[in-house]
Amino acid sequence: MLSTSDMSADNLAIKHKSLGGKWVALLAGNDVSASVPIVADVQRTMAKSSDETLEEVVSAFQVAFRKQIVRKAETTILSRFDIGMSEFRETGLASFGSELFTRLIYEIEQVSLDLIFLVFGFEGETQHIFTVQGSGAAQYYDAAGFWAIGSGQTSALATLFATTIPMPYLSLPIALYMTSKAKFNAETALGVGKDTTGLILESSGERCVIHSDEMRNLKALWEQQKQPDFPDETNNFCTELIKRSKVESVRIDALPKHRPGAFEGT
Repeated sequence: MLSTSDMSADNLAIKHKSLGGKWVALLAGNDVSASVPIVADVQRTMAKSSDETLEEVVSAFQVAFRKQIVRKAETTILSRFDIGMSEFRETGLASFGSELFTRLIYEIEQVSLDLIFLVFGFEGETQHIFTVQGSGAAQYYDAAGFWAIGSGQTSALATLFATTIPMPYLSLPIALYMTSKAKFNAETALGVGKDTTGLILESSGERCVIHSDEMRNLKALWEQQKQPDFPDETNNFCTELIKRSKVESVRIDALPKHRPGAFEGT
């Protein structure tokens, strides 16, 4: 789904990008315009790499983020003075004086990108998953083996954290079902589209795309298998629990009134 403050539409944007031979990036954010030059920069860097290591991929994203943050700062802050970042560093203090220079430094420090990438892939046979956002900070989620981004993040993560078997130990079919289930549950969040595309990346670099019509069939199966919010047997159990735990109501006006100083020294 692609959304604005006024409207939204499903099947309007491609939110996954291939990076090199063994890496894929998903994206989300309130301003995804910077994703175009960032992905282009990362793809150019990856094209020069033969190993495609985790360190190289993370570094490529961080360098690309810094480049776009500088560009944003120049456009939104320094353009009014018709100077770029290099000139500002070299002559800003002498040109603007201490007070204005300090204020501009503070404004530049607040610049970040309202954009996040969820990146996953392989270094050799070892799988990795991490995010890059804001100022280019990276967060790693290899231990969990999963993560989610976007407006449906909370619901999706709640589903995946509730698995009884850690995600990295699930078979591929079950992992596909659980990640799909997380997406379906996340559709209650504002801004999450109702259509889904599945993407499987193998350590060889081979990819398998499961299109939305097939994912609808999986969703229909999930809906049939969903457990009720309150199974029948819980109704009687909770009714008896309430009866056993019931206490008489206490009238507010029957409670003892507080006297000033009554609790002093306790």
